[in-house]
Amino acid sequence: MQCKNCEYKLETSTKFCANCGAKVIHKRLTLRNLSSEFSERFLNYDNTLLKTVRHMFTQPEVVIDGFINGTRKKYLNPFNFFLVSLAITGLYNFLYKSFLLEETIAFYENSFMSFNLDDTASANSMNGFNFFLEYFNLFAFAAIPIIALVTKITFWNYKKHNFTEHIIINLYAVSQYQLVVYTVSIPLLFLSVEAQTMIGFLFLVSFVFYFFYLFVRMYKLTGKQLVFKMIRFFCIGLVFLILFFIVAILIGFLSKVYG
Repeated sequence: MQCKNCEYKLETSTKFCANCGAKVIHKRLTLRNLSSEFSERFLNYDNTLLKTVRHMFTQPEVVIDGFINGTRKKYLNPFNFFLVSLAITGLYNFLYKSFLLEETIAFYENSFMSFNLDDTASANSMNGFNFFLEYFNLFAFAAIPIIALVTKITFWNYKKHNFTEHIIINLYAVSQYQLVVYTVSIPLLFLSVEAQTMIGFLFLVSFVFYFFYLFVRMYKLTGKQLVFKMIRFFCIGLVFLILFFIVAILIGFLSKVYG
């Protein structure tokens, strides 16, 4: 008998491969076995995903610094954590577009009319909204190094983490937010667009609080230090946002001139 993963020679009664550590499957695949494996892998209390989510609330500095310092088995690594969060986010966006998008478009079209915006401006706004939903995962991934640069500059006098390690910190933070928020948001899709908008705003505020809570834990900040760092973070972030809009306007202008 050989291991199906690494082809290492095994005894018939072996439960785990001595070479690669993979579980040896003796039974034929059935719905019962599949559900049992799913529960064992994803729903048990000691599962790395659930443990990572729990400890990102209670002791995020242990999770993040653990990975940075070489811990690889205790918690889910930030890249897998981010992929899981993108899967949940993708499911939410699919359901949102399937069941709530038309209602959302009607709601915002009425809102645009109240601001006396013309049909072209209204259509462009909704096209932008659809584009954002379609490529949300790409935007989320591209935002990580930008946020990491902002946090690195914000905490420039703290030499504990380099830029790459700030990417890891923000990967964990964004993944935690997306995983928790969009998991909670899926059952709330039956609510009205007005309620969805309010809930989305509350979730955004909660992320800001969680984001700075994480850095308080990472750097042991005092209240005074926290206020100072928040002001610096938002000022630097505003500069980056203005630069982003300038680049976007230039790209749009050049595309019209040379398109």
